[in-house]
Amino acid sequence: MDYKLRVLNGHVNIQSSFERIIIYYVLSGEVRIKQGKEIKMYAQDAFFFVKPFSPPIILNSDGEVLELMIDKRSFNRYSLLNSEKIYQKEHHIQDIDAAIKGEILHVMNAQSEPTLFNSDLHMIRLINYIDLAGYIDNVANVNNELVINVLHYVNAHYKSELSVNKIAEHFYVNTSYLSRVFSETLNISLLNYIRKIKMYSIAIDIISLKTDQNIWQDYGFKTYESYLKNFKKTFDLTPSEFLKNPPF
Repeated sequence: MDYKLRVLNGHVNIQSSFERIIIYYVLSGEVRIKQGKEIKMYAQDAFFFVKPFSPPIILNSDGEVLELMIDKRSFNRYSLLNSEKIYQKEHHIQDIDAAIKGEILHVMNAQSEPTLFNSDLHMIRLINYIDLAGYIDNVANVNNELVINVLHYVNAHYKSELSVNKIAEHFYVNTSYLSRVFSETLNISLLNYIRKIKMYSIAIDIISLKTDQNIWQDYGFKTYESYLKNFKKTFDLTPSEFLKNPPF
């Protein structure tokens, strides 16, 4: 069983994990997440998911958030145990969300035990509750090797001067073909994906540094004007306006 836990607070840039399903559970305080132009808020005891291949989001918490990452293969393997929904029939679940929350806490608390047997047991039950609720659908539906390699490449080189043409040249494919396959597979254009990865990473950096001075050079923009245009297109704010009043 492959899974990891950690506790987060403050501002965190969440980039898509290609091999993992990520669950966030609010232990205390309040969490605000920004994905694109949408802002969502979660109070204590709430949970939400980040599916594989999701666009990046920014998480801001004034308390603590548990991050639970489950390997996609483990999720698929153990959710198959419930392929006939036997789990539901045996346990007569009245409140699946409450069951999910309970298993998350059991997994967290079991980490302090001498062995991980109980933790693994609760993890299997958690996976089946999630599967039963239908929160994660088609987690293995992205199997295009080119798209997966491009995603890895962008996430590793997002600070350099990336373009669709350069990525196509790197992988020895036609630019139009790459753009079409990427968009059809992930429902987001490669150009927009690159922009989101860059801008969300920059947003976290300027919040941390309290300035955006020269940051455009660190992220491979040819000019400040190009950086400013992309920032405003992503957040509907200039970097200065963003710093004065972060929109999440």
